[in-house]
Amino acid sequence: MNGLQHFALITGLLILIASFLIFQNALTDRPPPEPQTTPLDSVIPEVPLAPPVPEEVFIPEDSQQEVFVEIKNLQFQPKVITILPGTTVTWINKDELPGSPGRARTHMIKGFAGFRSERLELNQSYSYTFTEVGEYRYIDTIFTKQMEGTVVVSEKALDAVTGNVILNVPSSLGPGTLVMVVFFVSMAGALIVTHRHA
Repeated sequence: MNGLQHFALITGLLILIASFLIFQNALTDRPPPEPQTTPLDSVIPEVPLAPPVPEEVFIPEDSQQEVFVEIKNLQFQPKVITILPGTTVTWINKDELPGSPGRARTHMIKGFAGFRSERLELNQSYSYTFTEVGEYRYIDTIFTKQMEGTVVVSEKALDAVTGNVILNVPSSLGPGTLVMVVFFVSMAGALIVTHRHA
């Protein structure tokens, strides 16, 4: 082995060791920080208004001309929908008061693009047809802090949704993947240099 081959071998090994350490560090779970304790007499109990609903994206069939959004537990379900131009979205109030069957919260839907419902009592609905491509945010004007949603209008319903949502693939493969790519490229380069000078 000549000096260049030794250099390539040592460089490759150093890159391998560094990549392994960085990759291992990226995968290591770090313990969460210790919670701060607060005296019991200073804690004000918080009662949640509704259980959290996982944010989901609804994509209708290409031929579907009407999509329904339920208003339930102080949330729009689904919260985000992707539709084609010309599709009608209908919001239905299904938000019964807990422990009071037949009684419901009243809701009013307001879109920042100008659409607005009247007060919706239990099982009442409001419909709006979206004709222009774009992203339309809307809120409940009565429960503004808790309730908001989005309608995405796209020429092709799947255009506005990334593969992350459809395939449930993480949006970033993380630093470990980058390190491994750099490692393999470096090793390939070192092997080429070693092979040329052999």
